[in-house]
Amino acid sequence: MKRFQFNLATVLGVRATQETRAMESYALAVRDLNDLNARRQKVRDSLDEVMQRRGKLLAQRAPSEELIQVQKSAAALREQWLAFEPELLKQQKVVNQRWQLLLAARQRREGLDRLRDKQSKRHQVDAQRKEQLSLDEMTLMREHLKLASNP
Repeated sequence: MKRFQFNLATVLGVRATQETRAMESYALAVRDLNDLNARRQKVRDSLDEVMQRRGKLLAQRAPSEELIQVQKSAAALREQWLAFEPELLKQQKVVNQRWQLLLAARQRREGLDRLRDKQSKRHQVDAQRKEQLSLDEMTLMREHLKLASNP
């Protein structure tokens, strides 16, 4: 039986490579988004600590200079935290775009996979049919030889 060869194997290889690259690109975008979220969370944690310190200073009736300093720190941290919002939105758009590219690359590859599977199945059916025809011919020839030798 002749071995099945997919006539678009090269294209399938290219599509698989494109999907792999799209997957890597998506993973990098997600990693960048996670890093950005982690940096934002650190600023938020610092802000929470400053606000707790402010609460303690208010409870202790600390000098106003100290309280003003803590409030300035809190305001600066709040600004840093808010400054992350546009970056996060931009990075989320990048993640979404890369996800769409990954989906498109995967669909193109899967389409070729389905075509390859369909052609492979057709090849197997054809090979089985040819084999069965050969067996049938051999059986007919034997029967014909038996009849010819027994007059």
